[in-house]
Amino acid sequence: MGVALFEGPRSRPTLTAAGRRLAEALGPALLRIEEAYREGGAREHEIAVRCFNGFALRWLIPRLPRYQARCPRDDVRLATREGADGRSASPVDVEIVALRREDAARAGDRLLFEEEMTVVVSPRVLARRPLRVCADLAALPEISARARPEAWRQWRALTGAPTPTPTRARTFEHYAFALEAAAAGQGACAAPRHLVIDDLEHGRLVEPFAPAATGLRYVARLRPNANAAARRFVAWIVREAKA
Repeated sequence: MGVALFEGPRSRPTLTAAGRRLAEALGPALLRIEEAYREGGAREHEIAVRCFNGFALRWLIPRLPRYQARCPRDDVRLATREGADGRSASPVDVEIVALRREDAARAGDRLLFEEEMTVVVSPRVLARRPLRVCADLAALPEISARARPEAWRQWRALTGAPTPTPTRARTFEHYAFALEAAAAGQGACAAPRHLVIDDLEHGRLVEPFAPAATGLRYVARLRPNANAAARRFVAWIVREAKA
């Protein structure tokens, strides 16, 4: 091309100004090529799915073997949301989206469930220290995840539970860590109920109080002109959510 696109050592090359301009120009074109490739039916059994990290780890992945047994030729490729706005530029066939009360659903959106916030503890904790009213939670450390730093405040606002003073808190990067800490008896964790539904069913965690609806609706958003495999996947995930 007659211009240098990279500079620096071979082990850690960086783009030059010309390289950055070329990348900015080619990026949208490559995305359009990928989109056209998908729409052309070249990947009739491939399904690109984007969802929240916690949703993938705690809800979807444990259920995927049932889909793979039902549709063994389909290839589900998971990606989690990226960036400060929770989105990625890469096109996908199906996206799991959380809609607020004021958000209008799009054509093709399929409702999975309405989110509920709950508090969970280990059964061992409940056996040692009965939790009869919400104020009893003040005796336990509050476990939370940075993915939903407002979870405890939101649960209290929805249930009218008092705020303990002072609050003992333990914060983890992801809900996968926070909920393991709760299961190990390290405190109580406020979390979206769909992230703990399997643990509740298997007795690893218990919820001493009723959950409260947050107003968020989780929907499966199907890409326009999606292939038959993506439509099969959406029909399946809706059934799983209603089960």
